[in-house]
Amino acid sequence: MAQHFTQSPKDSLEIVVGKYYDLNLKIFRSNATRRNIDSIFSLFTDDFPHVHPAYGGIYSRENLYNGYVRNQNNRANNGEIMEIKIKNKMVGLNVVVVQRSYLSKKMEQY
Repeated sequence: MAQHFTQSPKDSLEIVVGKYYDLNLKIFRSNATRRNIDSIFSLFTDDFPHVHPAYGGIYSRENLYNGYVRNQNNRANNGEIMEIKIKNKMVGLNVVVVQRSYLSKKMEQY
């Protein structure tokens, strides 16, 4: 008899966040392509809002996508980021808040 396991909303949110950061790391590579950006955005719904309190804004999926493309076109992602470390994560009702740091080739966290 097979057992069926279902994921709680919290579990599924954590899985999506993990996939996001795995794909995001690929975008930071110097050889990243538009396909990498499209892969990360396949995780988002069409009405996905990105809330960024530090910049004081709520960005639409389209605005965020255009920013990723602009950074890629400007070669902002130069392969310096080697790892993304999740320092803290809070999962609530349909929301995940993440505190993270980047580990660069220079071995400095920022």
